[in-house]
Amino acid sequence: MAGSIARGLAHLHSDTTLSGVPKVPVAHRDLKSSNIVVKSRRECALCDFGLALRLDLSLTVDDFANSGQVGTARYMAPEVLESRVNLEDLEAFKQMDVYSMSLVLWEMASRCHAIGALCGQHERPVLRDRGRPDIPSVWTQHQGMSVFCSTITECWDHDPEARLTAHCVVERFNALQQEEEGGGQEEEEEEGLRREADGEEDGEREKDSETPEDQIPLTGASSPCPPLQSPQSDSKRGGTAVSHDSLVHTGSAV
Repeated sequence: MAGSIARGLAHLHSDTTLSGVPKVPVAHRDLKSSNIVVKSRRECALCDFGLALRLDLSLTVDDFANSGQVGTARYMAPEVLESRVNLEDLEAFKQMDVYSMSLVLWEMASRCHAIGALCGQHERPVLRDRGRPDIPSVWTQHQGMSVFCSTITECWDHDPEARLTAHCVVERFNALQQEEEGGGQEEEEEEGLRREADGEEDGEREKDSETPEDQIPLTGASSPCPPLQSPQSDSKRGGTAVSHDSLVHTGSAV
């Protein structure tokens, strides 16, 4: 979900579409959790573009200045609250969006029960100057959350130019997702190999326990035990017959 939000913002900030067609970059200027629609467990969509601003090169500094100081105070970047935005640089508007996104990502992490949800702490006052929400040590110690938390802190840096771009955030989350999926696949493959080895060992034990034909009493009575399964069928049951479609990845998502 976090990657979906970052991809949406990166698309707004980009000067081309995914197919390479030129377009005018757009600054959302009111990015917050209530302006994000959850479409599925893994996909979100940005909405409410009432305050959005087209970053058209034909516009002047006065045009941008007259657009006003807009947005939701709780998600405003410190340079906006302190009226020190560099209106001559169109990247400044993108950097403000990235700051707002970092607070949304923090809110998502604070509601993740896998790392201990911070109930009630999402109702925070406006963050001025260098004040930022707390990132508990348990978050950074959790597997997979270290990169997520460092991305958050780099996105809400006090220096706008030091913040990551939305495209950089997308690349980080893509790499993190690939790493988690690769780790999950390796675990499933190792589990399959262990099951296959266990199946072969069971087959060998069953083979060794079979009674030789010259020792079977010829009483004419049928054996009370069911026929033993061959090592081959046991091996298939042990792991090699598991389809990739049935594998479930265990990596956590923010």
